[in-house]
Amino acid sequence: MHRKILLAGIALILPALLAATPRQNEKWAVASKDTLRIELVESGEISAVRSTTISAPHIWNLDMQIIEMVDEGAAVDSGDVLVQIDPSPLLTNLDEEKAQLEIRNADLQKMLVQHRAKISEMEREIEMSQHSLKLAEVQLEQLKFESDSRRDDGELEVLKAKIALKEAQTKLDAQKVIHASEHKKQELLIFEAQGDVDRIQRRVQALTLRAPIDGMAVHHRDWDGTKAQVGGKVRPGSGIINLPDLSRMQVKVRVNEVDMAKLDQRQKATLRLEAFPEKTFTAELVSKTTIADPLEQDSQVRIFEAQLVIAERDSLLKPGMTARVHIILDELPNVVTIPIGCIFEVDGQPVVFEKGSSKPTEITILGRNDFMAAIDGIAEKTEVSWQPSDSKVRPLGYAAYVASLRPSDAERESFFTEMDNRELTFDYEAFRNKPPEPPGGAPGGTKAMLEKLGFPAGEMVIQGGSIKLSPDMMKKLGDGSKGNFEMKIDTSKKVDVKNATKMLSPKADTESPQQN
Repeated sequence: MHRKILLAGIALILPALLAATPRQNEKWAVASKDTLRIELVESGEISAVRSTTISAPHIWNLDMQIIEMVDEGAAVDSGDVLVQIDPSPLLTNLDEEKAQLEIRNADLQKMLVQHRAKISEMEREIEMSQHSLKLAEVQLEQLKFESDSRRDDGELEVLKAKIALKEAQTKLDAQKVIHASEHKKQELLIFEAQGDVDRIQRRVQALTLRAPIDGMAVHHRDWDGTKAQVGGKVRPGSGIINLPDLSRMQVKVRVNEVDMAKLDQRQKATLRLEAFPEKTFTAELVSKTTIADPLEQDSQVRIFEAQLVIAERDSLLKPGMTARVHIILDELPNVVTIPIGCIFEVDGQPVVFEKGSSKPTEITILGRNDFMAAIDGIAEKTEVSWQPSDSKVRPLGYAAYVASLRPSDAERESFFTEMDNRELTFDYEAFRNKPPEPPGGAPGGTKAMLEKLGFPAGEMVIQGGSIKLSPDMMKKLGDGSKGNFEMKIDTSKKVDVKNATKMLSPKADTESPQQN
């Protein structure tokens, strides 16, 4: 908790401290009239407004490993190979399916030979039946002058020959139907085998990823920040290569929720590439996200993303490059400006120290950026000091820092209620005017109490933050104490936090601090 409070205070005061560092041998700064540009400065990443992502093929149950990959930043033409995924497992399956297809085709040829032989045999039977019928008809013609019984026998033979011929013809027709069915079935098996071969061949071809357009290859960054590489494995459908349209570039910046409220569409910005800081580009804010993401896992800080389109088209702009972006929030023309480092605080009121005067001059801050402030309260060309001439002066932002330490009314009420429940008191008045403890702490004083709680001596009073009492610490303070609660020093009271001694004692025994 102490660490969080101190970090928050440092974040508030650090810009003023940095700006307050004067140049060597400089003591005075001169107020001047100028246009103050109020900016939000963030780092961002360059990317293309439009980009084509080349993804791994949707082939499941295949261990896809990259064996070749185009270098990042390489210029490619349409049709060039970007990525080659290892086709070895599929090629093995392809050989097996091709062998199966050859077997199916061989079976078909064998079947056709058998069918032709069978049909030829049945056709010969038909020819023999036809010959038998003609012979029976000739014999019947020769019996026309014979007896009726002989002619009846001849007619019967003709009838038998006709029936035999018809049966042979019927068998041939039926056999042709059977052959056609078997042929169709075998062709279906061949079609399936050919389909398996074609499917695997398409998969093999899909493992060679080619550029659909001209462009520059950029290795795709996955959701976890990693990029695909030779020897690595990829998931079906995952991005591998981006082909950005370099004719229109953008920069994306991550902004905390406080600063996001200051951003509006069409705000102008300037940016410099970290790799080429000598050139300045212009951009315009076109969109910002409406849903925040945590800065880190389990972090309470929420981050939004803003997108700014870069006006210029330049070969220096490459996807993935880092840029320092200055988003222009406001401009104050013709105002008196002084360095931030020349502004101090007295009881929360911004002040400056004019040359020739030892008393602070109150001012009003009209606007500020990280280095300069537009003010009202002094004239142009007034010389102001980099160093305060009053020991009571605080750095600019100190009051806000102190306010951030002060608990809310609800927290204070909850705290004192818990104190009553634990029968504990905060005795300010008894020790308010006593001198500080000597080094090492007086017997039975604050040092003894903090040692009893397991804190380093003086932590509570030096850092001026809060103490969190664990159940074990509460047991040391008195029977029946349970749970955790937090004690915060009331900075609204006029107490010298660094030197004051504060005492925590049970109501039942207020005479002996050593028993606390």
